[in-house]
Amino acid sequence: MGKNATLKKQRKAERNERPVAVESKLPEAPTELIIDRYSWVHGALICALTFILSIFLIESEDIFSNIVTGEYLWKHRSIPALDPFSFTGPYPWLLNRPLPSLVFYGVHSLGGLPAIQVFCGCILGLTYALFYEIWGRRTQQRFLCFVMTSLLVMASCYWFQTRIYVFAYLYVVVALFLVTSRNPRAMLWMIPLQVLWINSHPSAILGVFFTGLWWLDRAFTQRKFDRFSSLILFGVFSANIISPMGSKGYAKFIEELFSPHPSRSNIFEWFSPFSATVSAQHLAWWYYGACAVMAVGAALVFVRFGSLGVPRVALGITAALFIMSTGCARHIPLFYFALTSALIMSATRWREESSKVWPRGFQLAWLLAVIMVAIKVIALGYPNGQTRRTFAFGIDSRKFPERAIQIIKSAKLEGNVFSDYDTGSYFLYRMFPDYKVYIDGARLDEVYGEEGFMHYMRLGNDLQILKTDIEKFDIRAFIVPLPPTESEIVVVHRFLSSDPGWKLAYFDDVNMLYVRREEAEKRNIPTYAFLNPFASIDAVMKKNPDASAGFERDFKQGDVVNPQSIAFLILKQGYFSLRGWQDKAQEVIETMRGLCAQKNPSPACAQVSRRFGAA
Repeated sequence: MGKNATLKKQRKAERNERPVAVESKLPEAPTELIIDRYSWVHGALICALTFILSIFLIESEDIFSNIVTGEYLWKHRSIPALDPFSFTGPYPWLLNRPLPSLVFYGVHSLGGLPAIQVFCGCILGLTYALFYEIWGRRTQQRFLCFVMTSLLVMASCYWFQTRIYVFAYLYVVVALFLVTSRNPRAMLWMIPLQVLWINSHPSAILGVFFTGLWWLDRAFTQRKFDRFSSLILFGVFSANIISPMGSKGYAKFIEELFSPHPSRSNIFEWFSPFSATVSAQHLAWWYYGACAVMAVGAALVFVRFGSLGVPRVALGITAALFIMSTGCARHIPLFYFALTSALIMSATRWREESSKVWPRGFQLAWLLAVIMVAIKVIALGYPNGQTRRTFAFGIDSRKFPERAIQIIKSAKLEGNVFSDYDTGSYFLYRMFPDYKVYIDGARLDEVYGEEGFMHYMRLGNDLQILKTDIEKFDIRAFIVPLPPTESEIVVVHRFLSSDPGWKLAYFDDVNMLYVRREEAEKRNIPTYAFLNPFASIDAVMKKNPDASAGFERDFKQGDVVNPQSIAFLILKQGYFSLRGWQDKAQEVIETMRGLCAQKNPSPACAQVSRRFGAA
């Protein structure tokens, strides 16, 4: 009995000790964020916010070229050596985006352009949710990562478009996770990632660069060049050969980096964010603000704790992407990924030292702020240059020449049609294989190169080159922007509007369609006798005293073809004022004001506001 009593006392003592062990852990529980148990809500909110900010009318022409490319690759099961889409060639075709082109074509086949918008929104949502999940798990500071990732989303929202760089963003996030991982074997995944990257987007050179920085960091830390890291670097470097570009890809990358390509000085998204033009159109104040936050936050953490708590490789990547983004605005989102990662790691260092908990009220206030921003964007859109993006599916009709293309297709014009740099991809999407393009802006680097692009730029500055190309390529129609936004198009406008061999068949607030006179007569295409946005009605009336009847016919034609064109209504108001019909002129002004009140702000509406005042 004595022995049993002793055993019972020991067991009782053990049972009594267990609650004490549990209680000893209780004080640690409050250090976990209150909302951490609902971390999946954070990821869902970030994904939803990103998705909402990405579903806007398609305004980028690149997606149309990708769809046509994917269709061609799928149907022919091969990559041609020469570009099959341009009538100005033959140009060698160095394809560098086969994977997303095939994916976009497949998605488009299932649901058209809305399906592609949803698909890109999902890829972007997945990217930013993955960014949050990676750093949330790594730092165990879920709410901090949610706040920082939400800021990252709102700072980058201008770049949420239906373009192939949505794949590049996903690859950059995964690459940042791999190169900053504490487990070196995680870098084995960089090799298959690089294979996907090199077949998706020209930014694949970043994969080699990130791996190179990681390799140097390990060599610096271990004071030796170990075999494992060298094999990883060699594998990532070699993975670039598994693409249509093959070994030529490296030469192309070097050319892109060091050659003063004319696109760098003529295409605004390649400009520096310190350019006034880019600052207005790319929300560059986010860029400046992010740089200031990084500098102040890093300084505070460093002064307080004597270190940033950020791996050297992450600091190197952040610095490199910062330098890239100062030279080119389209690199800003890549810098944001590295910057936000560094800020999260620095803030985590501060949180670990301070041991403070975010108050529940602060957490709920931030969630409410994110929801309010999302509602505002859905209801009002957000600015993009002189227009505002709107939450909707489809294309932005203010940019693409849909009506002009319908006229060409219905009339079955023979010969070739000139479309400018910005509309070539859409024209290709709507008209290939019946028609080819003069130039496709989405494939500038992989097809036309410096020589082809410079020839296009010289087209409008040299009348002889323009006339030579018209005869050489049998150009029967021109689709040119209105108003002319590029210097080379202004000369084309002047020639077409003054040469009697060409007639204006259509114009709206975005584009103009000129057709050869004999082709218009042969195909029974209605044309304007006197009406032209570049011709003064007063000057035409003085030169042709009997032009009134012609103007009346032109206005009747415009009322049928496009009665809601602000450019057309401005001419109509000017004609009525010249004739002394003030009541009719005022009626047209009220019509324009009503249209501008219904539509999003545009350059045409801005002109109405300047000349006639707002509604």
